[in-house]
Amino acid sequence: MISSDINTVRPQDASNAPPLTQTALVLQTGFKTVDEIHRSDGRISSTGLGGVSSDCAQDPRHIQGNDPADQLTDWDGTWAPAPVNWETERTSFDDSFIPAYIKEWQQTLPGGLHSVDINSDKFTSGVYAINNVFFVDPVDHGPPTIPGMSTLDQELKRLWQTADIEANNYMVAVEKKRKQEKRALKASNLRFREIASQEPEPNPFSPAIDMYIRPAEEKDAADIVAIYNWYISNTIIPEDQVPIGLEDGKWLIKQAKEDNLPFLVAVKGRQPTSLDAQGRPSLTNNVIMPAVESVIGFCFPERFNYGFASGWKGRSRGTVSLQLYVHQEHTRKGVGRNLLDRLIHCLNPGYAYKNGAAWINPSHEKLYESEGAGMFHQLLFQIPVEQKHDPNIDWLTKFLLKFLFKENSIKDLGGVDRPQRLKSVARSSTKGRTAHFLDLAIFRLEARQEGEFDPYM
Repeated sequence: MISSDINTVRPQDASNAPPLTQTALVLQTGFKTVDEIHRSDGRISSTGLGGVSSDCAQDPRHIQGNDPADQLTDWDGTWAPAPVNWETERTSFDDSFIPAYIKEWQQTLPGGLHSVDINSDKFTSGVYAINNVFFVDPVDHGPPTIPGMSTLDQELKRLWQTADIEANNYMVAVEKKRKQEKRALKASNLRFREIASQEPEPNPFSPAIDMYIRPAEEKDAADIVAIYNWYISNTIIPEDQVPIGLEDGKWLIKQAKEDNLPFLVAVKGRQPTSLDAQGRPSLTNNVIMPAVESVIGFCFPERFNYGFASGWKGRSRGTVSLQLYVHQEHTRKGVGRNLLDRLIHCLNPGYAYKNGAAWINPSHEKLYESEGAGMFHQLLFQIPVEQKHDPNIDWLTKFLLKFLFKENSIKDLGGVDRPQRLKSVARSSTKGRTAHFLDLAIFRLEARQEGEFDPYM
């Protein structure tokens, strides 16, 4: 549309054109010359064009009422060519004239300027609001709510209009939460006290009589010999067929220490404490052992085989054979299972120790801790049995299976496990009846797997 309007405008005749002067150019087009642009640009600060003089302003009155197409014609009325260098010679816009132009425009408004009468009583009273230039009637806020004796009925309203009620609600919530936490803590402590007051459940592995287990000492030799000799005379289990003496019992204890193997005894009675008969603690905080003790069972491992020079570090060094004996008057009372439980704990670090009976280690020997005697691969029980219908093999198999001992077996053609025993390798005693050959049943427990051993040891 603008292009079509411009094309319809005819250029002015040169005779009627204003003189070609700088002032005429500014008045005619409203644009500054290049020199004026440069002078104006030189006065531009970092804050804008506020410092430019008013004589360089582009007063819209200079071009007001002129045809816009005239701004595109040359001095002789012909179309002006495009600037040679548009980027450097094009005119810039100066807006410093706008404030003065607005003031001049305001004077032409029909209603004129309005102002608030500050001398009016409504202004000086301070109770009338001002909307633009008009006074607004004051809003009724009700009776005053300033705290005082005469405004007690307005206290609740004042609280709602201030932060007091919010602060009060917050404190009420805090107090409520504190009481809830106190009640929860009280209930929790009550539950803990209830649990602490409960009697602990008995260990199903605990013995049926009062007893404790400790390392064997030389003074236990007499009781050990008495227990072992009874089995010699009444069973086919021991290797010996004639009773042993006291020195033999002492030698057993001494030999176990030389072989670095644990030797355990079960003692009848309650567990000793670190308090004497008067309840006074020991000076060294050690357990005060009773002067007289009664051994009711013992167990120990022995080397599976020895060399010609009685050395035990030969080919059988990773295997031990176990011995377990209980006094004949205290069988079936949990003595044997607790002795074996502690012994396997000393030899097998992967065993689930039941800890059913009290354990005392007065001298704190590391030998009686888990794997204190070294690493072992196989733990064996070698039990002589009758070739047909042995009366003890069934309950003995069930007893050892609780400790994961299994008898050596082989599968038959039907895939059924059959015991694999050494035939006729033992012979019964001649006391009271004729001797006969016995089979040897071997029960085995793998303490450590083969890959856990150092190939150079």
